[in-house]
Amino acid sequence: MPQVTDVRDVILFDPVLTQVAIGYRVQGAIAENLLPTLPVSSVSGQIAKFGKDAFRRESAKRGRGSQSKRVHWSVESVKFFCEEYSLEVAVDDRDVAASQNPIDPFVAATTQLVDMLTLDAEVRARDVIVNALTSANYRTVPTNKWDAANSTPINDMKNAILAVARRIGVRPTTVVISRPVWEVLIEHPQVAERLKFTNATFSTDILARWLEVREVVIADMVMDTALEGETPNLQYVWGDRVVIAYVPQRPAINQPAFGYRPTLSNFTVERYRDEPARSTVIRVRHEVAEVVTAPDAGHLLDDVLASI
Repeated sequence: MPQVTDVRDVILFDPVLTQVAIGYRVQGAIAENLLPTLPVSSVSGQIAKFGKDAFRRESAKRGRGSQSKRVHWSVESVKFFCEEYSLEVAVDDRDVAASQNPIDPFVAATTQLVDMLTLDAEVRARDVIVNALTSANYRTVPTNKWDAANSTPINDMKNAILAVARRIGVRPTTVVISRPVWEVLIEHPQVAERLKFTNATFSTDILARWLEVREVVIADMVMDTALEGETPNLQYVWGDRVVIAYVPQRPAINQPAFGYRPTLSNFTVERYRDEPARSTVIRVRHEVAEVVTAPDAGHLLDDVLASI
């Protein structure tokens, strides 16, 4: 259990709160679904980006006494650099004394900081993904917005999935849909038509089966876009977007994927004493990068609603 009175001008690693931070999951965050964590041992390096040679047919017939044909795959690489992101908050001694369990104020501070760091990471991932897909011209804006009666969102998503499959030779695995878009899909006539002869309630599992992908994930995170001191203005981080991507089930530095989050250090919690403020400061930090390694393994459906 963290101690409040025995630390003097020393920054200590806190294993208990570090486990709290690592085990805590922020609701609605989806960056991990598109850019899975990839542990790395150095602050910078390269991630393998394989070419399409694996999908080329080779003559594999071996004659008696001859060697097997040796194939060579072209391998490129994408550089990464892990930046450190860190926030801290002071926990006043009076809050600790007033708590029934002395560790509770420190746990609350830790989870609050993880919330804030996760939001920052979500925005960074969004910007990296949107910029990469837009630059690669893998961005589509539906002609008929999905909140219009004559729109065909299911068809639009299927076409985008097919476009990715044609580019990389395998079907994408993951579809991320922002909350405002999902709320429109739930009430959409195209969805109602598909369900009218069933007793099923529309869900992400049903949509995943329709689209033949491993998972459909709803992006729920919101952020305050107002300047400090102004009236809060909460907006969904992912706006009215849908992102489609190929994400391997077992991330590895030599496993092709849409992208990764190289991580030198996961959430780490430190504490130190601020005696003049009669407080213990809780600091949470992590060292990560957000990298799109293969834009052709993804597709962005952007600005899909007229109402946003």
